[in-house]
Amino acid sequence: MGHLLFWEIMMKKFLAILATVFLGACSDGVPHVEDPHHPVGADGNPIKATEFLTRYCQGKLANETCDKVRIASRMDSSRGPLPKGW
Repeated sequence: MGHLLFWEIMMKKFLAILATVFLGACSDGVPHVEDPHHPVGADGNPIKATEFLTRYCQGKLANETCDKVRIASRMDSSRGPLPKGW
């Protein structure tokens, strides 16, 4: 009986630590962006995609918001008419 209680307590501690690690990973300092083509800073004011990536996404290669803004920035930079001769 005491042996089962020990494992139950250890499992609860493990799950609490695991939840803390996963929740801590979610708050990485990158503000949520509704439209990746028009990102906003942490203060809610619109900023350019390049500025957003420089300010919030340095070294964050696996961040979903940074990936969306990065892809949208590449798409936006390739818009416009084709050069003469195409």
